[in-house]
Amino acid sequence: MGKFEANNREFCFDTASHELLREDWEPWTDEKDIERFSDYSAFDGTAYPTKLQLSKNGEESISASVAALHDAAFDPALLVPPKGAIERRWCPGMMAPISDKRSPPTFNQPGIEGSVTASLTIFADGTVGNVAILHASGTAINKAAMDSFKNLTFKPAMCGADPVVTDIQISITVRRN
Repeated sequence: MGKFEANNREFCFDTASHELLREDWEPWTDEKDIERFSDYSAFDGTAYPTKLQLSKNGEESISASVAALHDAAFDPALLVPPKGAIERRWCPGMMAPISDKRSPPTFNQPGIEGSVTASLTIFADGTVGNVAILHASGTAINKAAMDSFKNLTFKPAMCGADPVVTDIQISITVRRN
């Protein structure tokens, strides 16, 4: 059983003030994102950055400045997921879902060949939902993959002893002999 590998993150702090100056991370893609923080202001005994720059792959994509900070009442309703939302949890040592060997993907249709990469949501009961084809080498394999992936079952991802919803990517190559 494999463990999820978290994205690499690097934090840069000012050693004198302990302020966060920069955060670099590698998302699930091949890109590199960098957040830079500067011009800190004190508020309620804590220093908060008033400038933020977000760079994606070396190009600035967001630049924001905080004009003012003030106390506000926290509304717990902001954290209630909307009806129909699928909760996803992450925990240290989270175990990845494992394919149920009794339900391998099947591509029994004649003439189906090629490769396909898809994103799947594995629910806490091991069923598959939210199938999205990310890349396919043809429309025939695309349709066959969608049908096949929806019928897979998994031992779900585990957060300790609790099964949890997770998203995975799966790639399959089909060759006929």
